[in-house]
Amino acid sequence: AAMMTLSTCHPELAHASYIDPTKDPPPITKRVYLDVEWGTNKDGTTTATEMGRLVIGLYGTVMPKTVDNFATLCASNAYAGTTFYRVLSDFSIQGGAIG
Repeated sequence: AAMMTLSTCHPELAHASYIDPTKDPPPITKRVYLDVEWGTNKDGTTTATEMGRLVIGLYGTVMPKTVDNFATLCASNAYAGTTFYRVLSDFSIQGGAIG
């Protein structure tokens, strides 16, 4: 990962994505999906059960480069075989460490 120092930091160019929950959300400009399986073991043996398709709506007007990059990775099947390494029940998931 690239490391940025204060001498090269341009805060005016960086925009955090924040969507105010009290206002209408921006339009979803793209949708991608991940087919999720449960139960593939770390030792390579498979007892996988299909859980279904996770459809993700992306806000391209808020973060256009991030949306394009993520959509390209999804379209190229780059996340195939990756795992969710953090699950917070009924809240969020993290995963997809590729490369």
